[in-house]
Amino acid sequence: MFTLKAHVFGWCGGCVPMTDADGDGIHSVTVDLAEGAFEYKYAVDGFAGQEDLIDDMVNGGTCAPITDYYSYANRQFNVNLDYTYGNEMVTNGDFSADGADWNLRNNWLVVGGIAYSSGVSSNPLEQTSWNPTAGAMYTVTYDVGALSQGTYQVSLGGVLGEERTALGTYTETIMTSNNSPLMIVANGNAIGAVDNISVIEITNVASVSDDTYGSCELCILGCTDIFAWNYDSLAMTDDGSCYILVEKI
Repeated sequence: MFTLKAHVFGWCGGCVPMTDADGDGIHSVTVDLAEGAFEYKYAVDGFAGQEDLIDDMVNGGTCAPITDYYSYANRQFNVNLDYTYGNEMVTNGDFSADGADWNLRNNWLVVGGIAYSSGVSSNPLEQTSWNPTAGAMYTVTYDVGALSQGTYQVSLGGVLGEERTALGTYTETIMTSNNSPLMIVANGNAIGAVDNISVIEITNVASVSDDTYGSCELCILGCTDIFAWNYDSLAMTDDGSCYILVEKI
């Protein structure tokens, strides 16, 4: 039985079996994957045999980039999402309107077109002129500057983004659960600034994936022991199926 071993499945040898329903010799399996890198390798009969792409990588291959070039070499499949964007729902620019569309709660203020939080139990900076649609997807982009204490975190439609601990420009992709307004949450009595906040709706999502095999040859499993009666000269990786005749004298 051919199987798929993967990091997200704990490298389980038999948890993700592959099948050849039409008998064409090509085994496959369909799994639901999150966006990002998927690290995996092919195996046969649980842990009886698995592909070995170390030599391929040592010789310049690229299909198993997760490797130390001597003890392991794992494939990596990049699962990306291709978004179709709609309207820009929030355009903050540089707070040039002195925060007219924002609820400048306790300890938030706008100075020179930038929103600052000054610590001491700062409440969220809340957008007041727009609410998202529940169950919709949006990208939120914002700048974090002058952060000397605490963290900043986006909240949109009841969903929190990642906590930001350093200066930079950040983009969150969020699927909302309700129509709660956009907020910048100041955690840990944050002292810093946010700027250039924008929200763009996502109207369609399509999956895009790269070439599974990269530039390495298709892995052919079989018996690689030349002394076995079922030796396969085309096999690249031994699958543990070798049968050797032992004669008694």
